[in-house]
Amino acid sequence: MTQADNLIDTLRQAEPGLSPKLRRICRHALDDPVAFIRSSSRQLCQGVGTSEPTLIRFCQMFGRSGLAQFRIDLALALAAHGTHSVEPSREDSRSLNFRDKQEIARAALPELAGAKALIFDNGSTLEALAGELHAVQPSTVMTTGIDVARILLRQGVHDVLLPGGRLRPETASVGGSLAERTLSEMHFDICVLSADSIDPHFGISTFSEAEAELNRRMIDSSARLIILADVRKFGQPRLHRIARSDRIDVLVTNLPEQAPELGALRDAGVRVVSTVAGSPDPG
Repeated sequence: MTQADNLIDTLRQAEPGLSPKLRRICRHALDDPVAFIRSSSRQLCQGVGTSEPTLIRFCQMFGRSGLAQFRIDLALALAAHGTHSVEPSREDSRSLNFRDKQEIARAALPELAGAKALIFDNGSTLEALAGELHAVQPSTVMTTGIDVARILLRQGVHDVLLPGGRLRPETASVGGSLAERTLSEMHFDICVLSADSIDPHFGISTFSEAEAELNRRMIDSSARLIILADVRKFGQPRLHRIARSDRIDVLVTNLPEQAPELGALRDAGVRVVSTVAGSPDPG
């Protein structure tokens, strides 16, 4: 398991040695993790009778930068343990590694040159890419992300489409059989995804079976596949595989170019674009 996957075990081991205030926070995270993830910081503080600085200090005690990273890792740990499947809040996802996601988005722009039809996943990294898309030639962009669509619409540059289907309020995205049927009748030059996990041997994967199936339809309807993944996405494969590594055409990441994971992906035929200083990947 990764550090994120181990968080629940780490909390259980640490709880007896915590001060009363910190123990109350820890007990709330273990007893009602879904509420811990979905509540605002003010609600959390009121619920356990503590202050926001104490809440942040608690998260930092466990090696996290703050509440957002702690809650995202808690959601990953719950899924890894098979106890709950809860999406991190969009606000937490957006606030974590924001600059890294912007750099990845900007590095991905040249890979979209010449494309007339694009399809984007939902999520904070795709929102960052959408925010930069005004710099490329007008095209048709379909997305499963409501917030991605809003960003593109505000720019007034591209023709923006949604596939229809059921709205998932926790992710502000659409999915389901209607979206899948729509995609089966379409063709795109490029599909851009940001999965929950990328592993050189297993491929790209996610916790959600429904999301995995929709992502597969997006890939099947596209000529090329680009994956956007910050360093936190490399590690333990998730439950549902979306695609094997050899299906990826381009990976854009902030993992250092000499990382062994990138070497293994190159061996699988993936062209890697790293935002970390170094010579660009040939090919």
